[in-house]
Amino acid sequence: MLHAELERLPNGIRLVTIPDENAESVTFAVSVASGSRYEKPRFAGVSHFIEHMLFKGTERRTARDINRAVECRGGSFNAFTGEENTMFFAKLPCEFLPVAVDVICDMYANSTFPDREFERERSVVLQELKMYADDPSSVAGENLGLCLFHGNALGQPIGGNEKALSALKAEDLRAYWKRAYVPSATVVAVTGKFDPGDVSALLSETLGKMKKGRPIKYEKYNLKTPVQKSICAERDVQQTQVAMGWRLPFGIGDKRRFSLTVLNAVLGSGMSSRLFETVREKRGLSYDIRSSMQLFAETGGLGVSGGVEPNRADEMIDVVLREVEKLKTKKIGPAELRRVKDYVNGNFRLAFETPMTRIMYYSGCVFLKDKVMNPELSLKRIEEVTSDDIIELANTCFVPKRMAISRVVPK
Repeated sequence: MLHAELERLPNGIRLVTIPDENAESVTFAVSVASGSRYEKPRFAGVSHFIEHMLFKGTERRTARDINRAVECRGGSFNAFTGEENTMFFAKLPCEFLPVAVDVICDMYANSTFPDREFERERSVVLQELKMYADDPSSVAGENLGLCLFHGNALGQPIGGNEKALSALKAEDLRAYWKRAYVPSATVVAVTGKFDPGDVSALLSETLGKMKKGRPIKYEKYNLKTPVQKSICAERDVQQTQVAMGWRLPFGIGDKRRFSLTVLNAVLGSGMSSRLFETVREKRGLSYDIRSSMQLFAETGGLGVSGGVEPNRADEMIDVVLREVEKLKTKKIGPAELRRVKDYVNGNFRLAFETPMTRIMYYSGCVFLKDKVMNPELSLKRIEEVTSDDIIELANTCFVPKRMAISRVVPK
């Protein structure tokens, strides 16, 4: 797998380079430590709104100029906002690296938030919220987050809510952007075919000229906060969508994350998982049943989701809980443990072939530990997980008082 080098610019920006001589493209990404968990209720959704507005014009480019600079060269670009980070990225044929750097950095540092675009984009963002509101699985997932991280911004939807977004003004976005988008909160990552020296020089002439500033902070989650046990929403649907989950007592920096990856794979990741075999194959309860994990700085969640006939939702929940109880009381056999480790190993290696996986892995390392971590070391830690580790972790994670259930039911 491709390895990375970390460089620090004088103003505090961190640059991660991941060369790939066999590539025909280059992917350039800029991330900032800003997301929904940083937001006060009055500004819920501001990080996501800013993400949209950065595509709407800079001091020397219109929105059309930004789009054409990348797409007219055969490239693609986009952005996304999460709870703890926002990322902007572009992928172009390798000879157009200067274009990728110039356009993304221009958006990042020199956006103007034009008034003529503001109201129009607010409407777009509100339509995006309605799109997710029409998706029962999204509703169930968002509501599960509200339950697990009750009383903290971690639980609020990344896109915010209609009330807060409708009250935001263009100057609110500009002020928040100036406070959050500072060099010390910024990580740049590049992968593909390029000369690392070229990237460093290009970056020095763009983001390297940004003035230093203090990164914004978020309210840490109090792990003693009780979860909201259940929530139910009605929609015009035929299935009941169930999302059940457990809030975790540790975050992404904890070494137990490797055991958690294995546990998640055993439970419900893939068609060889226990939940797929019991819920779908043996009982026919759900077309798509799966488990997933998400880790933040100090906490996280392990969840199970699936759609089911309304009159069989309780049955599916009972089956899931029985599988969870088995993980807490019965050791995983050597053959199953070997199969699951091979699954995790193969998934990781295949995903690492894609530029965005590499970008996100190494950027995450820098945000977490301020250094790049050898991906082979992660695989080594996975290989070291034992059946005793899994049963101990299951008893740590699957605690009833930290469990919540979200349902979206037919009207």
